[in-house]
Amino acid sequence: MELKNILELFPKKNILVIGDIMLDKYTEGFVERISPEAPVPVLRVENHYYKLGGAANVAMNLSNLSPEGNITLSGFTGKDPESIFLKKTLEENNINTCLDENSSTILKERFMGKSSGHPQHILRVDREENKPKLFTQEIKKNLMHLSEKADLIILSDYAKGTITLDLINTLNNFKNKLIIDPKPKNPDFKSIYQDSLAITPNKKEALEMSGLNDIYDAGIKLSKDFNSNIFVKEGGEGLTIFPNNNHPIKVPTNKETNFEETGAGDTMIAAIALSLATNNSLENAAKIGNHAARLTVKKIGTHAPTLNELHRSIIENETP
Repeated sequence: MELKNILELFPKKNILVIGDIMLDKYTEGFVERISPEAPVPVLRVENHYYKLGGAANVAMNLSNLSPEGNITLSGFTGKDPESIFLKKTLEENNINTCLDENSSTILKERFMGKSSGHPQHILRVDREENKPKLFTQEIKKNLMHLSEKADLIILSDYAKGTITLDLINTLNNFKNKLIIDPKPKNPDFKSIYQDSLAITPNKKEALEMSGLNDIYDAGIKLSKDFNSNIFVKEGGEGLTIFPNNNHPIKVPTNKETNFEETGAGDTMIAAIALSLATNNSLENAAKIGNHAARLTVKKIGTHAPTLNELHRSIIENETP
């Protein structure tokens, strides 16, 4: 099936996202001098804005790519101003929620300074708690109900405490629906990621998870160890798929000269999940994931491309 025809099957998909929910704050301004107090730039602030991050950004990407779909986000937030903004934004984008609010909302503030040309990322400040968090029994019951109805389930693991053994025990009957964006910093990743449909590490994560130095050997080992299909993200080089019990497949992409990587992995896993939810091949899913990620890296900060943007990219860049 041609890639553009696969996109016609994206609307109306039912995808559940569970993971570390974040809010990204961008503070922008001009850098015109170095501080006399220390060798650091002085940022004259012009404006600031917020974008969804982490699992929330995955849900936003799914909502944009499946505009008539049933997208649900589950994770931990707080009862703080950041949570109010986050829930309002999710509601405006038709994203359902199943949230535990007995925590604090993870906030990542990036300071962007411009002296000439492209804004430069000069500092990031994180407000977060990394300890394991346990969903209430009521939410776990809701997650089981949502998982049963979902076409696929994305676990967005940033090792901030949401993706735990307790959660995976709740989802044990639905492992064949799990697509995992992994973090080897999660102390229980070897047990949590086992028997999932697919895992999408980047090159560094794949090497760390496997304990090997060669990416080809690492991908094969991970596929066998986790009994899963492995999509290794290689930045401007595209993807290599290590199918469960099959030969690796290299899926290249067109390189971008100027790119911002923030959120590209979230966009890619959303596109891959929707592609697999249409019962298409791993290779086609990887190709569509590449196209979607290329649209994101052209923008500053997280960017969730629309279905129309993705369709246009495929038409313009795919060879007949």
